Amino acid sequence: MKPSAFDRVDAVVYKVLKWISYGAIVFLALMMLLAFFNVVLEKLHKIGVPVSGIADTQNWIKYMNICVVYLGTAFVTLERGHSGLDLLTRRYPVIVQRILSGLAYFCGFVVISLITYIGYVKVLSVQITNNVKINETIATSFPQWPFGLIYVVGMGLL
Repeated sequence: MKPSAFDRVDAVVYKVLKWISYGAIVFLALMMLLAFFNVVLEKLHKIGVPVSGIADTQNWIKYMNICVVYLGTAFVTLERGHSGLDLLTRRYPVIVQRILSGLAYFCGFVVISLITYIGYVKVLSVQITNNVKINETIATSFPQWPFGLIYVVGMGLL
């Protein structure tokens, strides 16, 4: 039997999300290495070695964390890797399970849609100004809108 159009699209989305999750693994490895070397360099600096930590490490790690969380979560959700309310609703009658599941999907859809929309609006404003004020100072000198775009795409894929 020939696969339907939905099955072909589903297979493509699955492959894309799998590769995106590999990107999240790369960001996780970079984040761990960056944090490790920053701590080592700071410790060496405290004992008198003429080196300093990596500049702006906390902001880099914060933005890499966005990539790790939202790019990895999309694939985990697709694989049904989160137990969710299944532990609580397993013993209910099938009709109650379906009603609760439908309600949970609807609520999740509404929340994710709102977060995605707000993130999209924020990305547009960040792309225009190319900075974000955090605690009355400009956070970093590198463009931040790509990380916001990753956030929006990750939330949209949920």
